[in-house]
Amino acid sequence: MHRIPAETLTHEQKRTTEIRIWEIGFSLAEIAELLSLRSDPGAGCVDICGRTIEKRNSVQVKLDRLLRMQDALDELIARCPSTGGVKACTILDVIERGIDDVLAADRMM
Repeated sequence: MHRIPAETLTHEQKRTTEIRIWEIGFSLAEIAELLSLRSDPGAGCVDICGRTIEKRNSVQVKLDRLLRMQDALDELIARCPSTGGVKACTILDVIERGIDDVLAADRMM
């Protein structure tokens, strides 16, 4: 794959590159840092790859957290009778008692 030298990119091409980097999860500060590596004579591919690996690891941590949140929400929904008045709903009760504590106690039974 042929890479276009950064100094020959048009403003529109630079902006498109910034948007593409942002779309895969990099913050504006991270984008600026990544792109500045192009003009750093001491930087190499390993630097860009390293930052990309760091971002991927950060995304994985967030995904893991989101999956735990999804599991907790699924458990709350499964426990809710979904009928009757507000007092019959178990969701707020479980949250107030601490969902992790309630789920751990249920697993021990």
